[in-house]
Amino acid sequence: MRRVRGRSTWELLGLYLAFSWLVLQLAQTLSEGLRLPDWLVPSTLVLLGIGLPVVLGSALVQSRLSTDSESVRATPTARADRSLVVSWTAAIQELHERSLWAVAGFYLAFSWLVIQVTQTLSEGLGLPSWVVPFALILLAVGFPVMLITAFVHKGLRRRAPEADAVGGWTWKRALWGGAAGFGGLTLVAIAWAVMRSLGIGPAGTLVAKGLLEERTVILLADFENQTDDPTLGSVVTEGLRVDLSQSEALRLADAGSIGLALARMERPPDERLTAELAHEVAQREGIEAVVNGEVARVGTGWTLTARVETPSDGAILVSHRETARDSTELLDAIQALSTRLRERIGEPLRSLAATPPLEQVTTSNLEALRRFSQSAQLPLAEHQRRIRLLEEAIELDSTFAFAWRGLAIALQNYDVAPSRALGANTKAFELRRRLTAVERDRVEASYYSNVTREPRQAIPAYESAVARDPKAPGPKSNLGEAYRALGELETALEWYERALEIDSTLAIPLMNIAQVSFALHDFDRALDATERLERFGHFPFGPFHRAFFDASRGEYATAETTLAPLLEDLAGSPVILGLATRELAYATAPLGRLADYRERMDQTIELQIQAGIAPEALRLAVVAALVEALARGESERSGIDAALERFPLADMDPIERPYLDLVDAYAQLGFPEVAKSLLAEFDDVTPQAFARGYRFRRNQAVGNIALAEGRHGDAVAAFRGSRVSPQAPWDLSGLARAFDAAGASDSARVYHDRYIEALQFRKMESDPLYLAAFLERSAELEEAAGNPRRAASRFAEFVELWRDADPELQPRVAAARAKMEAILARVG
Repeated sequence: MRRVRGRSTWELLGLYLAFSWLVLQLAQTLSEGLRLPDWLVPSTLVLLGIGLPVVLGSALVQSRLSTDSESVRATPTARADRSLVVSWTAAIQELHERSLWAVAGFYLAFSWLVIQVTQTLSEGLGLPSWVVPFALILLAVGFPVMLITAFVHKGLRRRAPEADAVGGWTWKRALWGGAAGFGGLTLVAIAWAVMRSLGIGPAGTLVAKGLLEERTVILLADFENQTDDPTLGSVVTEGLRVDLSQSEALRLADAGSIGLALARMERPPDERLTAELAHEVAQREGIEAVVNGEVARVGTGWTLTARVETPSDGAILVSHRETARDSTELLDAIQALSTRLRERIGEPLRSLAATPPLEQVTTSNLEALRRFSQSAQLPLAEHQRRIRLLEEAIELDSTFAFAWRGLAIALQNYDVAPSRALGANTKAFELRRRLTAVERDRVEASYYSNVTREPRQAIPAYESAVARDPKAPGPKSNLGEAYRALGELETALEWYERALEIDSTLAIPLMNIAQVSFALHDFDRALDATERLERFGHFPFGPFHRAFFDASRGEYATAETTLAPLLEDLAGSPVILGLATRELAYATAPLGRLADYRERMDQTIELQIQAGIAPEALRLAVVAALVEALARGESERSGIDAALERFPLADMDPIERPYLDLVDAYAQLGFPEVAKSLLAEFDDVTPQAFARGYRFRRNQAVGNIALAEGRHGDAVAAFRGSRVSPQAPWDLSGLARAFDAAGASDSARVYHDRYIEALQFRKMESDPLYLAAFLERSAELEEAAGNPRRAASRFAEFVELWRDADPELQPRVAAARAKMEAILARVG
């Protein structure tokens, strides 16, 4: 402490700043490494900011103390004087002796610190947007007050207390005035926040007032264009749509659901949504609010007006206006308009304060970059809007290679249009010469992974991208995907974890960790990743993975309970809703509820049609027909024939046609010639590179054909060759059926057991076809092998599984129960 007292003010300032830097680094490291609360670093910054003026004041006091130490020792009242010196009053006295330049410098440094602290608190805690400007105003008002006070006291030395009152300009009054100003600002901010959260007065949000429900669906009408620019209304509408889609407080009605509503109204699905029409649609669909407005010319600029209205009577709940002086301010005006609407509806201020920067990618068109950046900021479930934004970015800059790559990824994620994804990836590859080195690496790697299907060639490109930009999580996650495609699952997990070290909330690495960990039977790790998906708000993929967990254990009723509540919240997104209804159908079929299965599968097929994905609609129709035929023990192909008539293969791009699903279905129903013809057609029209990704599925199809033709040895060989996928138990089901058909009962028993007891992440897709039948057959095989208790156990599992099966299937349940009871009566 003595050494510190002997240091100059500047030395102490340097020491304190160095110490502060170390403390902040430590706090940030602990926060990221231990996943501590996100307020730790801002709070540390606040405490260090408070400590800086304390340290500076102490330095000033101690420098005076060291200068007067001899006189202090000689004074009988030394103890009292020392107490006075280290007091706040003594610090003020020191200010008396500072020059105007010193006071101005200290005040500016203190003001900078206050602004930094205020901005940090405003962003971290979600304070009102006017807090920082008002803090600036208070500091600006305080600056001349400090200068005048310093001028009045310039040259004064320690005097009698009454000498401080020089024309009323005293340090005590100046400091108390500043404290009162900031205290008042704090109280007003707190009062405003309380009123906002409780729905009181003009600060209250619509959600807090109970006028709208949280996460309610809102319909955005097309803005009325009152200008001479025919495109301006649509530009403002789409810009507002993009901004509002990022809201945490509301959900915009999706174009698909609006199109369905217009169709029911016998109107064209692409009809312009005027305010009047929007109100009618909202009333029909039970939507709580409509956002509409207009764009008007004002001089050389524009005025943008938006209103939130009730559909029934057009009552205005919120209205706001923004002005753009010219075209360069239009986007800012749209963003300000949406921000104000989101704030008044009930958006958390913290989310409004977070404005992500534009992506660092190569394009000469700023607006194209904005669209690309907006697409990158959307949650994974908003893939339709992501596709639209990327298409708009490409329209603005057709040479935007990274937008082409992004479009390919968006299309690939849900198999929306494999041929378009292939074309977009190829286009990005052709434009790669214009890119930076790290962008070029990623484009080339995507091309090798998804076009030529050569993950070994993609890995060096991804490794190069990681080396060039080690703080980017994308290339690390992509490396995991490449190693996963090669079956090197442990290495894949390592790269997924490295991506999460940069951003622990990323959805895709978390989903991949859950799936790969499950394949490695590391169930604790898989469950942890699933829980993190749910905790970080990756809706609906967290619940999806939770349902996959339930299904892998045969708990289909629990999986159904997990999935059913999702449908209402996904009503605005046909493709994602289709995923949910499909998984619900998969969860229903193993329970023997064929009517519910067919209803949900028909709903899924209609959603695929609505989204324009005919190949997936055909695939699902084929799978549904096969599931129902196998459950009923029939060899009926009419359902598949009807599906092909409804969705002709000739109308689809060759690489999108579900040939292998058709081959499986016809072969398992006993029509191997039709299956072989379709397999030959698949081989003829599918590019060799693209077919590499179907090795597993093709082996399965070959096995089913061989099994249908009675070539049991060939079937076993083909099914063994299908073991390149760690996610689906198709090889086990094929081997169980092949050995059973060949009369190899011991092997058949083994593989029936392996299938039934397998913990596979995507077992929900195969269990609708095989689980019930395998339980029945396993019981019969065990009884024939002289294992009556095990046979009774399998019959009991089947009876429990189909306890609530449809009436047409209940005779099988009754027969199994009778066999079980007979066995138990016999063995005791």
